[in-house]
Amino acid sequence: MKASKIISMVIAGVMAVSFTGCIKKLDSAKDKTVVAKVGDATITVADVRKTMSQDIDSIKQQYGNGYLNNSEAMTSLKSTAKTTLDNLVNTKLFYFEAKTLKLVPDLNHIDDEVQKEIDLTKKDSFDNDETKFEKALSDAGYTLDTYKFAIRESLKDNPESFAANRVKDYYTSKVTVSDSEISSQYYTDISKYTTQPGAEMYNIVIPTEAEAKQVRADILSGKATFADMAKKYNTDSTKDNGGDLGYVTYENSGMVTEFIDAAKKLKEGELSQPVKSQFGWHLIKVTGVVTQSKVKPLSEVKDTVKAGVLSTKKNQAVTDEITKLKTKYKVTTYESKLDSNIY
Repeated sequence: MKASKIISMVIAGVMAVSFTGCIKKLDSAKDKTVVAKVGDATITVADVRKTMSQDIDSIKQQYGNGYLNNSEAMTSLKSTAKTTLDNLVNTKLFYFEAKTLKLVPDLNHIDDEVQKEIDLTKKDSFDNDETKFEKALSDAGYTLDTYKFAIRESLKDNPESFAANRVKDYYTSKVTVSDSEISSQYYTDISKYTTQPGAEMYNIVIPTEAEAKQVRADILSGKATFADMAKKYNTDSTKDNGGDLGYVTYENSGMVTEFIDAAKKLKEGELSQPVKSQFGWHLIKVTGVVTQSKVKPLSEVKDTVKAGVLSTKKNQAVTDEITKLKTKYKVTTYESKLDSNIY
């Protein structure tokens, strides 16, 4: 994940989202319908709708104004509502635990709490590397002052979410990964680190052979680049990115037989003769040719493997803690009420 996205998600993940009212307005009875109880706290339809308002907007945009009469849209809506309710329950559980662990933000000393959040972000996402953190701020369009302001406002709006995140960190910070776990995962996922024979391929599809021959001649003579010709003549979906198909393996590529058979014969940087297929006449260029399978050594990908194992173990630690907390604080959900009252 890009560092700038981490900065944005730190804020977006905990900010309260205002309800936009994009579904027909509910009567007060529906709005106040209790869909979950966590200890002595309740979660209502209004809470769910407020939290998922942006998702509702996306569903409406995808399916149009009549989305309430679209079965696919309603399935998506109900599924999103269920996920949102689960997240709200979990947040409430962690908030109750934050009280026990004395991790609830003290809004009377909000500047100190803002600094705690910044320190937590640096630790969890940037390994306390100040340079990486500052670059991420810049890439996300923040200065340190504007970032502090955003965190401050988010803390005021939704201290429960910050408290919940601190509890998650409390439990996941104890998670470690051993070298044997890294090695085991590496060999389990060895295919991820194996490059199969293939090449970076570029493609221009042209309706006629005569046109294809002329375009090829212009490229070889230096009158135009491959990318320029792709933009001008390509009838393929890669028209606007220079005909770039990315790395394509020779086996199981999904490409038509005529294309891949021709591509296999090309040497590094070579441009093919026009190749006929059901789609037209192809001009194919290859770079970065790999003739034999290459496996990246563990030493080269160790950090990536470790990060994956650590993420999995942290997620499991959170899941395990939720299970315990559901026993500690009695949880009851009413999914049928959620389904019938969410729209």
